[in-house]
Amino acid sequence: DSVDTKGAENAKPPTLTQRWWSPISYLLYIWFGGLLRRGYKRTLEYSDVFDTPDALKTRRVYPDTADTFNVIIEEARRKAESGDEKEKKRLEDAEKGLVARYVLKTIFTRHWRRIAFAMSLQLCYSAIQFVGPLMLNQIIKILTQAEYARQAGLEYPQSEITKAYLFAMGMFLAPVVGSLGASQANRVAIGTQIMIRSELIASIYRKALSLSTRSRQATETGRIVNFMSADVNQMQMFFFPFASQLLTGPAMLITSLVLLWFQIKWATFIGLGILLVSTPATTIFLKKITGFRREMLKHTDQRVKLMNQLLVGIRVLKLYAWESAQEAAVLEVRKQELGALGKAIPYRVGLQTLLFAAPSLAMVTCFVVYGTVNPEAFTASAVFTSISLFALMRFPLIFLPFALIQLANAMVSMRRLSIFYLQENRKDDVEELGHVGIRIEDGEFVWRKPPEKLVLPEVGRKGGKGGK
Repeated sequence: DSVDTKGAENAKPPTLTQRWWSPISYLLYIWFGGLLRRGYKRTLEYSDVFDTPDALKTRRVYPDTADTFNVIIEEARRKAESGDEKEKKRLEDAEKGLVARYVLKTIFTRHWRRIAFAMSLQLCYSAIQFVGPLMLNQIIKILTQAEYARQAGLEYPQSEITKAYLFAMGMFLAPVVGSLGASQANRVAIGTQIMIRSELIASIYRKALSLSTRSRQATETGRIVNFMSADVNQMQMFFFPFASQLLTGPAMLITSLVLLWFQIKWATFIGLGILLVSTPATTIFLKKITGFRREMLKHTDQRVKLMNQLLVGIRVLKLYAWESAQEAAVLEVRKQELGALGKAIPYRVGLQTLLFAAPSLAMVTCFVVYGTVNPEAFTASAVFTSISLFALMRFPLIFLPFALIQLANAMVSMRRLSIFYLQENRKDDVEELGHVGIRIEDGEFVWRKPPEKLVLPEVGRKGGKGGK
């Protein structure tokens, strides 16, 4: 809103029902092509880009979020005052930064419809991904039977060949439909991410302005800046693209294992066992990474605090030539921050290696054991379908732990914000009286005369009143 838009030609992105052709443009993002072509020809200006939809602007989303959070906190305090020990304990834990219940509840209350819609589309996209392996299985079975019929000198029905072509067409159309659904899910998720970011930054800024003197002394400016940058960034990264993986990831893994059972029977449990064995190591890695992340944020707060002090007192710093001392202090904190980050790197590498190796190891082991024990049932359709299903398992196995890491980081940020939001506010209570508070009758008002100049006696002067 601070940008001067007078005379600008910022157009609004089209809605789904704006014109007869809007659904096609909306789904395929044709409306965005003009901006890309314009940016290719020349440097884009402010008037060229689309205006932010009103539903995503801070002035629209923040007031409702602030009201929702206040209602949740007031209800919790009312329950605690009425004798609810559990709610009282939750409030105490939130003030200490041990729980993120109230911040998370506020976000979910405000955006549960958008989150549910985006996750529903992601689930549909995940389900459509299984169409390819299933249709591939049918195509290979038809081709295998046709080859057996040709070798036996029999005529294979043309209707079955037609089915194979239809299955191939389905393998092409299914990813197209799934991609359209995934793009709309990403659009809704990104919009929700923008709304959450705007709400959090505005609420942090408002809270900083309303802190009491005691709360302001306990909260450094650097920490508030870190709230707006690092913590908000961690939370918005969780809601896109990792939040949907917490739902679609387990669903895809379970569905893949069920379909594998129909292909390689009992050998499925061998692959499942390998994946389950890797789970404890994954949990250990996640806990270590989360702990180092929390340690790193403490040093980050200290570093930002020192940098703010440096910028505010730069004149005094230059006057007394304290640059070296201040630089040493900042570098020491930065060294500790990088040290915490460096400690987490080996665990990240181990986690990624485990995630990439586990699906391949499970697939190879299943094929070797099943092919050795039951070679007659180890057909081409079973092999290629199983390979496709193991390939589908690779994506959730890789991104699900990262989603858990990001969830842990987001929970840490929510706990930090809970401490900040529950701090004491400045009291601006105005009592309404039923009568006139001050009444002045026949009053006279004049400017006060300046006090007479005080003349101090000279040092060593004798005589005179008050002198020596």
